[in-house]
Amino acid sequence: MHRGGRARFTLALYLAAAGVGHLGVLDFDVVDFSNLQRQIIHSEKTIGELKVESAKKRILELNSDIKVTTYNEMLTSENAMEIIKDYDVIVDGTDNFATRYLVNDSCVLLGKPNVYGSIFRFEGQVSVFDAKKGPCYRCLYPEPPPPGLVPSCAECSEFFRNHRNTSGCRSCKAYYRTGKSTYWKTPILRCARDAAKRSEAQKRS
Repeated sequence: MHRGGRARFTLALYLAAAGVGHLGVLDFDVVDFSNLQRQIIHSEKTIGELKVESAKKRILELNSDIKVTTYNEMLTSENAMEIIKDYDVIVDGTDNFATRYLVNDSCVLLGKPNVYGSIFRFEGQVSVFDAKKGPCYRCLYPEPPPPGLVPSCAECSEFFRNHRNTSGCRSCKAYYRTGKSTYWKTPILRCARDAAKRSEAQKRS
């Protein structure tokens, strides 16, 4: 399950390329021209379209073998548990603290790994929280910061490379957690498969 927008939509492309068999994408916004410099899953042709539908089309262009389920709605306390329960791994790409804590709490209650990431200008953070094995996001940050203390995305500039780097790290962590792929034609997986074959051949020799 992948909560969409900014770096989170970039991450969806990486997961699709890696061959994760089922992606759920949630967002409730439409594509705007201002999104394109960092949400590279969209294009000028999809301006005005629902973000989840634009993302779905691009994901399936990259890998038509996977299933994409879209949720054109806001994640709330009323629907979070119902949506999240059907997925093996949750990737938190939220841009506000209320939803971030909602994702965390739902993952804790349902026993789902929560792949977390955030950026601030030239800095980024990536982690995996799994309440079955260790602390959760709320253990690290018990309460959200006071309103106004942390600037919003619109109030501070964001370096695109941070989106790309944190998305790459999170996609690796999410893929590792699923252990599932339907797409062995991708270079990274082919290289891993070939490396394993070479290792086995060396052992036999």
